Amino acid sequence: MNHREVQAVVAGVVPVLKEHCDQLVAAMIKRIAELEAREYKTEAGPQGELGPKGEQGEKGEKGEAGEKGEPGPQGEPGPQGEPGPQGDIGARGSDGDRGPQGEKGIDGRDGRDGLPGLKGEDGRNGVDGRDGFSLEDFQIETPDFGRTIVFSFMREGREPIVRTIRTALVLDRGVFKAGHAYEPGDAVTWGGSFFIAQSETEARPETDPSWRLAVKRGRNGADGKIIPAIAIEPVKVRA
Repeated sequence: MNHREVQAVVAGVVPVLKEHCDQLVAAMIKRIAELEAREYKTEAGPQGELGPKGEQGEKGEKGEAGEKGEPGPQGEPGPQGEPGPQGDIGARGSDGDRGPQGEKGIDGRDGRDGLPGLKGEDGRNGVDGRDGFSLEDFQIETPDFGRTIVFSFMREGREPIVRTIRTALVLDRGVFKAGHAYEPGDAVTWGGSFFIAQSETEARPETDPSWRLAVKRGRNGADGKIIPAIAIEPVKVRA
């Protein structure tokens, strides 16, 4: 057989041998699986006797505390208990003293409300109040032209009520007069200037600090020239 014939024989035989080997291997694998399954499926025997209890092991570490739960709802108050019996009074001793007093019992329940009491007598009538003032009983006047304001409340059969207000309003008192008493707010002219009194005074302005300069006099103007009058003829309008 030559080289080509050998290659042809090998090419035809190898696939057949490979297929036969694969079948044998698959059968062996299947058999092994069945044997393993049969081994694990064996029935369990009877349970043996319980062995002696072993020694207790060491106590483990304490675990972490759990989260605090929410408080539950408050329960309803229970019924009030009945009052206990009153303690016995101790026997009197040989020296005449009373023996120890028994324990105090629980307080009893509150009794029901009593019936309403009788209606009390009416009180006395109050005293009449004073009559008020009306606009007809009210007067205002100023005896010194604005410096003093007088409020008067008058009522027939009663003493009048008088209240006075003194102001510091600026009042023109004209030209300063020597020997006259001036009050704060009085204004006078002196030497061409205007002064206002700051306190009660009789001093002359410009000589005492009781006066404040309000308007200073102006300078004298220049002498004017005399211009002769010019005669002007009337204008005639013709119709």
